[in-house]
Amino acid sequence: MARLPSVSRGMATSRTPQSALTAADIQTPYRAIADGLRGVGDFALDEADRYERAVNVGLTAELTNTARNEAQRLAIESRGNPDAFETEFRAVADGLVARAPERLQGALGAQFQDIGGAAYRGLVEERRRGDLARARDRIDTERVSALEQMTSLAFDGGAEGPEFARARAAYEDLTQELAGNPAFGMSESTARYEMRRAEVAALEETVRGEVSRRFRSDPAGAERYATEALSDPTLPLSAEERRKAIAGAVDMVSTETAAYRAARTALRDQADSVIKTLETSALRADPILLGTLREEAESLGDVATLLKLDRAERVQSLVDRFDQSGLSPTKLRVYQRAAGGVYSLDAVANRIV
Repeated sequence: MARLPSVSRGMATSRTPQSALTAADIQTPYRAIADGLRGVGDFALDEADRYERAVNVGLTAELTNTARNEAQRLAIESRGNPDAFETEFRAVADGLVARAPERLQGALGAQFQDIGGAAYRGLVEERRRGDLARARDRIDTERVSALEQMTSLAFDGGAEGPEFARARAAYEDLTQELAGNPAFGMSESTARYEMRRAEVAALEETVRGEVSRRFRSDPAGAERYATEALSDPTLPLSAEERRKAIAGAVDMVSTETAAYRAARTALRDQADSVIKTLETSALRADPILLGTLREEAESLGDVATLLKLDRAERVQSLVDRFDQSGLSPTKLRVYQRAAGGVYSLDAVANRIV
């Protein structure tokens, strides 16, 4: 199982502008009132105690509110770094505790520790979730890469080879990594479903690749092959998976047919244009263009266009011979017409020679 980033357990902190008033400054006017009342009997003593209590509660509330605000600010500034928060907040808390009377410092210190601890734990959990999310993204990226390699090899007819076996093993290992670690939240049943989906995709690509290879020589036969292959009862496909796979193969043949016809039409139009130019104006054709058109015609299995290109090359040869004869283009066209039209190339060549 892959090792995930470790997460430390601690607290964290930062330093902020502090009030120039000390605890003694805040308490001074209230203490003066309390001290002045201490000499007027028990009633006055009770009043002094109440004043002093009010001062202490007010100071505690002020310092606690400051600590809470500082914890929120530092948590935002230290996002992703709980240790930095711990250091900064401890300094803030120590400074706030020092502003309180000694008899309050212990209680305030404990309260500030609770405030900082809660913020620290929140930062640790946020970092943990972020680390897990990044780890999951990396694993998912590798799973997609392994699956793409599986389907690509299957399409090319390599589903039985060692490369396919390695790609499949990588995909399975990564999927089990997700299922085997509760932090990723993938169940075993989901992992089994993902593996089956990958295997079905590879099987479909195997058939699609064979259909593509058969298509050029026998489009109808390619479709029959796909239907028959995917109807094989020994294939580990459910009825629904089988239906979808057959429909996908048939659609592929239809798409290939449309693309083939469009490419063949464009090729023939371009070849006709080149031939017409050659035969009617005796202009030279780019030999690279003629070569490219021939390659496309061969890849499409377009015999008719190959014959046209053969004629174009004969015209090109005729033009070369014409150039060497010293006759004018007008004279060549006269010979073409006299020889029975633009397609009587041999006769024209003989007249020139």
